[in-house]
Amino acid sequence: MRPYRCNMLCYVVCRLCCSVQSVCSSCVPDTGDNMSGGSRHPSLTPVWTPLFLSLGGIWLLYYWTQICRRPRLVSSGHLRRFLESHCPVVMEKFCPTFWCPGGRLQTIVRVMLASKNHRLKVSYRNEIISTEDGGQVSLDWMDNDESPQFPDAARRPTIILLPGLTGNSQQSYMLHFVTQAKSDGYRCVVFNNRGFGGEKLLTHRTFCAANTEDLARVVSCVHSRFPDAPLMAVGVSLGG
Repeated sequence: MRPYRCNMLCYVVCRLCCSVQSVCSSCVPDTGDNMSGGSRHPSLTPVWTPLFLSLGGIWLLYYWTQICRRPRLVSSGHLRRFLESHCPVVMEKFCPTFWCPGGRLQTIVRVMLASKNHRLKVSYRNEIISTEDGGQVSLDWMDNDESPQFPDAARRPTIILLPGLTGNSQQSYMLHFVTQAKSDGYRCVVFNNRGFGGEKLLTHRTFCAANTEDLARVVSCVHSRFPDAPLMAVGVSLGG
């Protein structure tokens, strides 16, 4: 399938380039006046218009055939079947932002664009929980007690949000997550790893993505508080 796509892409590029060359040739009159200072290009519009259209067509073809794809699941057979059964979105083709498709590019653009953090007002309820080795992690709760969709606090769906590397509950993407979840009626709790979110690091052990004991402690703690509420987790970058 991939060689076929490449051949089609090369064919389209060649055809578009030939059409642009034909238009460029037609714009230059074959007369002797060109050498004596006459106008060589009566109008540049017929040249640039097909050029831009050609580039746009090439990008559309590349975007649809190479970028828009189904997610690749790297998991065991049991987990794969669970995800395919309970999360049908993993079976659908994912089409990222058209003008900014890559994760690295999106990270750069996010910093360059004007931030709207000053408009986001999130009130957290902070909680410190201890770990078995004497450490501590910080949880920032957004209880959403005024949720019209889920007025019963005991059954209100809860989302554990896991920030990226060096992230905490005050990161812009976390604030946007919490704001959106609040409007949907959910309860949120942001898991700040050891030493993050302004909390003291009480042990020599710091945050490491390979150690999942702290996350297990948080999941157990949240579930024990609301055993009848649906529980899910959303991670960003390294948090995922």
